[in-house]
Amino acid sequence: MEKTCELMRMGYAAHQLREVFTCCLRRAWAAAKATAALLTRSAASLWAEAQNMENRSRLDFQGIERLSQLRRAYHIAKAREDTKAEEQAYAKEVAA
Repeated sequence: MEKTCELMRMGYAAHQLREVFTCCLRRAWAAAKATAALLTRSAASLWAEAQNMENRSRLDFQGIERLSQLRRAYHIAKAREDTKAEEQAYAKEVAA
Protein backbone atom coordinates (compact mmCIF):
# COMPACT_ATOMS: atom_id res chain seq x y z
CA MET A 1 0.00 0.00 0.00
CA GLU A 2 2.93 2.31 0.70
CA LYS A 3 4.19 1.92 -2.88
CA THR A 4 0.74 2.85 -4.19
CA CYS A 5 0.86 6.16 -2.36
CA GLU A 6 4.43 6.76 -3.61
CA LEU A 7 3.40 6.17 -7.22
CA MET A 8 0.39 8.43 -6.80
CA ARG A 9 2.71 11.19 -5.53
CA MET A 10 4.75 10.69 -8.72
CA GLY A 11 1.69 11.62 -10.74
CA TYR A 12 0.13 8.25 -11.50
CA ALA A 13 -3.59 7.90 -10.99
CA ALA A 14 -4.91 4.81 -9.27
CA HIS A 15 -6.23 3.37 -12.56
CA GLN A 16 -2.80 3.78 -14.19
CA LEU A 17 -0.94 1.68 -11.63
CA ARG A 18 -1.88 -1.59 -13.34
CA GLU A 19 -0.48 -0.32 -16.65
CA VAL A 20 2.73 0.90 -14.98
CA PHE A 21 3.20 -2.44 -13.24
CA THR A 22 2.57 -4.30 -16.51
CA CYS A 23 5.13 -2.18 -18.33
CA CYS A 24 7.76 -2.65 -15.60
CA LEU A 25 7.14 -6.39 -15.49
CA ARG A 26 7.50 -6.70 -19.28
CA ARG A 27 10.79 -4.76 -19.20
CA ALA A 28 12.15 -6.92 -16.39
CA TRP A 29 11.12 -10.10 -18.21
CA ALA A 30 12.75 -8.93 -21.45
CA ALA A 31 15.97 -8.09 -19.60
CA ALA A 32 16.01 -11.50 -17.90
CA LYS A 33 15.49 -13.29 -21.23
CA ALA A 34 18.26 -11.26 -22.87
CA THR A 35 20.65 -12.09 -20.03
CA ALA A 36 19.78 -15.79 -20.24
CA ALA A 37 20.36 -15.74 -24.00
CA LEU A 38 23.80 -14.17 -23.49
CA LEU A 39 24.76 -16.77 -20.91
CA THR A 40 24.04 -19.66 -23.28
CA ARG A 41 26.45 -18.38 -25.95
CA SER A 42 30.02 -19.57 -26.33
CA ALA A 43 32.95 -17.49 -25.16
CA ALA A 44 34.24 -17.23 -28.74
CA SER A 45 31.00 -15.75 -30.09
CA LEU A 46 30.77 -13.28 -27.19
CA TRP A 47 34.39 -12.26 -27.70
CA ALA A 48 33.82 -11.73 -31.43
CA GLU A 49 30.80 -9.50 -30.87
CA ALA A 50 32.60 -7.53 -28.16
CA GLN A 51 35.60 -7.00 -30.46
CA ASN A 52 33.26 -5.84 -33.22
CA MET A 53 31.69 -3.28 -30.90
CA GLU A 54 35.06 -2.12 -29.54
CA ASN A 55 36.26 -1.43 -33.09
CA ARG A 56 33.41 0.95 -33.83
CA SER A 57 34.22 4.63 -33.91
CA ARG A 58 31.24 5.56 -31.73
CA LEU A 59 29.01 3.89 -29.19
CA ASP A 60 25.88 5.41 -27.73
CA PHE A 61 24.66 4.65 -24.22
CA GLN A 62 22.94 1.43 -25.29
CA GLY A 63 26.09 0.34 -27.12
CA ILE A 64 28.23 0.91 -24.03
CA GLU A 65 25.74 -1.05 -21.92
CA ARG A 66 25.70 -3.88 -24.47
CA LEU A 67 29.51 -3.99 -24.53
CA SER A 68 29.56 -4.18 -20.76
CA GLN A 69 27.04 -7.04 -20.80
CA LEU A 70 29.07 -8.86 -23.45
CA ARG A 71 32.25 -8.56 -21.42
CA ARG A 72 30.57 -9.90 -18.28
CA ALA A 73 28.98 -12.76 -20.21
CA TYR A 74 32.33 -13.54 -21.87
CA HIS A 75 34.08 -13.94 -18.52
CA ILE A 76 31.30 -16.18 -17.23
CA ALA A 77 31.34 -18.31 -20.42
CA LYS A 78 35.14 -18.53 -20.37
CA ALA A 79 35.12 -19.74 -16.75
CA ARG A 80 32.37 -22.24 -17.59
CA GLU A 81 34.27 -23.59 -20.59
CA ASP A 82 37.56 -23.76 -18.66
CA THR A 83 35.88 -25.68 -15.84
CA LYS A 84 34.32 -28.10 -18.33
CA ALA A 85 37.71 -28.67 -20.02
CA GLU A 86 39.35 -29.32 -16.64
CA GLU A 87 36.62 -31.81 -15.72
CA GLN A 88 37.07 -33.65 -19.02
CA ALA A 89 40.86 -33.76 -18.58
CA TYR A 90 40.44 -35.08 -15.06
CA ALA A 91 37.97 -37.74 -16.24
CA LYS A 92 40.43 -38.89 -18.92
CA GLU A 93 43.23 -38.99 -16.34
CA VAL A 94 41.17 -41.07 -13.92
CA ALA A 95 40.02 -43.42 -16.69
CA ALA A 96 43.60 -44.06 -17.82
